[in-house]
Order: sequence, then structure tokens, then C-alpha cells
Amino acid sequence: MQEETGFLKTLCACVCHLEIEPAEFEERWNKTRNKWIPVYFRDVFLGGIMRTTSRSKSENNFSCSFINPQVSLVEFYLRYEAAIDAQRHTQDQNYNDSKHKYHECKTPLGIEKHASHLYTNSVFYEFQYEVEIACFSCGVDELKKENGLEVAKVSEGNRIRTFDVVLNPTNYDTTCSCKLFYRQGIPCRHMIWV
Repeated sequence: MQEETGFLKTLCACVCHLEIEPAEFEERWNKTRNKWIPVYFRDVFLGGIMRTTSRSKSENNFSCSFINPQVSLVEFYLRYEAAIDAQRHTQDQNYNDSKHKYHECKTPLGIEKHASHLYTNSVFYEFQYEVEIACFSCGVDELKKENGLEVAKVSEGNRIRTFDVVLNPTNYDTTCSCKLFYRQGIPCRHMIWV
């Protein structure tokens, strides 16, 4: 928290300072921007990290179920316990569903079926969306071998930009220049297509 406060002070001193000249602003900005602009984190694995806005919304939603200004301390405690019990019940139910119910696959691909056994409900649906787009929108424009790795240039629908997918055929490690896997921990449509 203290580091975050220091960052905010630095950011405000850079962006909101009325007495600095443009050259000084550019210098300060170049020192600050890599700490909060997502493009600078593309090579850092962030899969599984909840964004602060999502966490904040989740906590507010949970808290609003048992807090209001008219609640006494005893009533607050009882409502809090009931909310925690309900949250545990939902979590147990979701765990059970993920463990014992398999999702309906939309393609005959083995990777989708495997994911239906591997992922939780919400993660599976995100992955399934990527599978669908891979099937209907992606194609390989160029395939080459470099240093024992297979490198594919993948196009997607009407997008002008292409994406480089690197596959190691010995262990199937795969990376893509779109970096979706690093941001969200879900294989992207380009990796799935390759």
C-alpha cells in the first residue's frame, strides 16, 4: 500500500504539476509510465491475478449484502456469518460442478474436450470462446522452422496484424505475440490454431 501511495505521488507530480516544462514532463513521464501501462507488462505472466477493479467490485457486492447504516453490531455479525456461509456454499457447489460435470463441447477437437475436464466453469467458457474463434477466424500464412522450433505467422479474420506463434515440437511449449496467455492464463486462439 505504501509503494502504491508513493507511485501515485510520483504520477501526480509528473502529470498534474503546472510548473514544469515539457522536456521535464517527458523525462518524468518516461520514468513513470512503465509502472502502470499494460503494454510494459506483456512479458510478465499475470494469469490468475484479478484486476483491482474486479476485486473491488466483488468485495463491494459481497459487503452490500450485509452492511447498511441502520444495522446493529449483533445484526451485522449475524448477517456477516450468513453471507460467509452462503459464499462457502456457492464455492463448494462450483467446485463440485467443476469436478463432476463436464461441459458441452462445441467442436470435435480433443483440446476442447481436454479443457472441459481440466478447467473450472468460468475458465472453460473463456477458453471455449478462443477455440471457436480459432476454428472460424484463424489461418496460418507462413510456417517455418528456426533452431528446432516451429514458427507460424497466424492471421485472424479481417485484422491487418498477424501474430507469431512459436511451438517447441519436443515438449509442445507454445508462445504467441498477442500475449493473451501471459495476461489471463488462457491459451489464445492463435496458439490453439497452431
